[in-house]
Amino acid sequence: MATARFDMRLDEEIKAKAEKAAALLGLKSLTEYVVKLMEKDSSRVISEYSGVVVEDDVFDRFMQACEQAGKPNSALVGALDFTREQEAE
Repeated sequence: MATARFDMRLDEEIKAKAEKAAALLGLKSLTEYVVKLMEKDSSRVISEYSGVVVEDDVFDRFMQACEQAGKPNSALVGALDFTREQEAE
């Protein structure tokens, strides 16, 4: 059972369209329609931003560059140290 609450205000025209869409889909309420939309779209967005898709040749060149990378210079080491210090605060 849902326990979190989400309140929002919207334009009457948008609400009417959403209520009509919910009814056409046979849903019990506007809330059910909004929850279904949020669940579907939030999953899509998270999936879209959770990974990177590249062509095989791009990935191969990236992996080759990683394998050939030299020792980090002092500026890169300093940046890492700075980042770690910021996270510790």
